[in-house]
Amino acid sequence: MKITKIIAALAISMVIATSCTKELETENLSRTTFFADLTMAGAPVVFQPIGEAFNDPGVTATENGDEIPVVVSGSVDVNTPGFYNISYSAVNSDGFASSLSRTVIVYENGDVVGIYDGTRVGVSGGLILLSTNPGGGYFISDLLGGYYEFGRSYGNDYAAPSTIQISGNTVTAGVGNCAFGPVELTNGEISDDHQTMTWRATLVDYAFGFDVELTKITN
Repeated sequence: MKITKIIAALAISMVIATSCTKELETENLSRTTFFADLTMAGAPVVFQPIGEAFNDPGVTATENGDEIPVVVSGSVDVNTPGFYNISYSAVNSDGFASSLSRTVIVYENGDVVGIYDGTRVGVSGGLILLSTNPGGGYFISDLLGGYYEFGRSYGNDYAAPSTIQISGNTVTAGVGNCAFGPVELTNGEISDDHQTMTWRATLVDYAFGFDVELTKITN
């Protein structure tokens, strides 16, 4: 899966504001309201190296061509790996709100840690983050390869985070949990160059499983 397709899938799952108009009617009077038109600078998904300053490219908003204020909410902890969402909203003169959001992924650089292109083999998936677990092994954002969270756009409740262990070319993991219940990993393997991982992910309560593949994006 190409990175552009993954980012497009993430962007689709965000709230996207578009410029439009609406007729307001009060008795025999009518007028047109112009919704806030938001324009995002930079990418909707940002890969942010851990420990480096994050400079938000920002968003501009206009109402019928005139610039209006943008309210920004959310923050990024550049010292902690994870997915962070920044929301931008603007309200037009009639009180109608429009919004956009950006995802910032703070990641570590290393042999195994980083951002991966995850997929349910032959179908779809999304971005997966592996980070250092101080207690041993690696935190993984989703044993399901992002299939339900991003590929099906079900959202974060359908990701199954866990901790994986690597010994030689073998990958094992503790049981992950998502809205479908427990998720188990079996037949886990990692390539010699540590750029690709594969395993079988099983939704235990449904006795349903599929093959997952992760391909490393960051180095």
